[in-house]
Amino acid sequence: MDSQFIDPDAPDTFPAAVKTRLAELTQMSDLEALESEAAFISSLTGSRLRAFHFSRLLPHEFDLVRLEGLRPFSRDLFTRRIQLAVHHGHLNDHSASTLMATSMYGTDDGLRSYFQDQLPKREGQVHACIGSTKFTTPSDFELLQGKWGGEGIYFAADNRMDPGPPQPGFPVLIELALRIDNAIRPMHFNPPLSSVLSRKEDELSGDVRVDAAVGAEEIVKILKPGDADYDQYAGLEQS
Repeated sequence: MDSQFIDPDAPDTFPAAVKTRLAELTQMSDLEALESEAAFISSLTGSRLRAFHFSRLLPHEFDLVRLEGLRPFSRDLFTRRIQLAVHHGHLNDHSASTLMATSMYGTDDGLRSYFQDQLPKREGQVHACIGSTKFTTPSDFELLQGKWGGEGIYFAADNRMDPGPPQPGFPVLIELALRIDNAIRPMHFNPPLSSVLSRKEDELSGDVRVDAAVGAEEIVKILKPGDADYDQYAGLEQS
């Protein structure tokens, strides 16, 4: 692992740039902290940040993630996932057609205006979480782990799919070591990374949006129910 591996849950991993920032924050107003956040992120270029991505994977997708990393939200991603699910016997043709029509890139006329509004807010992005404190809260990850394909594929299909069969695949927690380099691949934190690292009350965890793919070399491990490192978090989906 990179020597500058930053784990928000483990202050002993914080490099000098983070320790300096945390000391400076005690003397800054909220506005000053916000205005200087971009420079702080730039000072971490080359470091790796521990983060987690939540999903639901079919058996063949475990190897795809290890080989290719996490691909951003796109038409090609959804089409490929649906086609491969059919190929491997996890979806029938009817279900695949329904998902192709009602996914975020679908052809359903009744949903077209909603698609057009939502796509710019999601396209080209990968989302992850930093800090593990929220993992004990039930339902926080139900949509991300409970439905294969997440909201991008399934968000409008619920009333058109057969409710009988269980959702295919396994809920997973994908541990990441995200490479920080905003000049090449922008990352956006909410709340600001400084707030999470400073362990501010109610900001012990946060979200990070990566405006590009996450490479295979940034995948640390893929955890699923039955793995000790997964089962320690009571809020994650179990089936």
